[in-house]
Amino acid sequence: MKQYIKKLEALAEQGSASERRLEALMKALPVGITFSTDVTCSNITGNPYLLKKLEMVKGDNISISARNRNIVGTKLKHFINGKRITAAEMPMQRAIAENRQTEPLEIEVELPSGKHWTMEAIGAPVRDEKGNVVASVAVNIDLTERKLAEEARRLERIILQEKQKVEFISDATHELRTPLAIIRGNVDLALRERSPSPEKTKASLDAINTEVIYLTNLLSDL
Repeated sequence: MKQYIKKLEALAEQGSASERRLEALMKALPVGITFSTDVTCSNITGNPYLLKKLEMVKGDNISISARNRNIVGTKLKHFINGKRITAAEMPMQRAIAENRQTEPLEIEVELPSGKHWTMEAIGAPVRDEKGNVVASVAVNIDLTERKLAEEARRLERIILQEKQKVEFISDATHELRTPLAIIRGNVDLALRERSPSPEKTKASLDAINTEVIYLTNLLSDL
């Protein structure tokens, strides 16, 4: 993303002679590019890639800093970690106010249609030949596919965990069933004996004790 910012800054500083090259670059780049016309950021244009993402068309002012509240850009809502942010917190506005390139920000945009689009944005100030800040630019990377991939991985982990739980319960049930059957069998046998001999009683108790020890060890392992 930083290389895009440097290209845009270089072309913007060269003045009107590079306007055609700048326009061509904005059309060709597979990322969103925004460019303000002055330091107020009240008018911001975007390249075709970005306009399509924002459900807008060429000529639309996409600035949320626009003074006229009927401007289409003011219909956009921007969020960071679920909290709506103001125009002053946007990368381009911050780049001008702080006179520096901003750090990458992950921003969720609520579009006029109500749909949401997630992007990573970096803003940078544009300076004239004297070094004065006269405007700003920003590069906006689409994070939608990455977000979908992250969500897919998260769901995959959940499914795997649930599968492991089911397998664990199945294995535990199998391990518990056999010793419990042996215990029950010996208890039933002892109850059916009207006059059990000490040897038979001891044998049944020994069998029950063996299985109880096994279950105790099994539960300790679990």
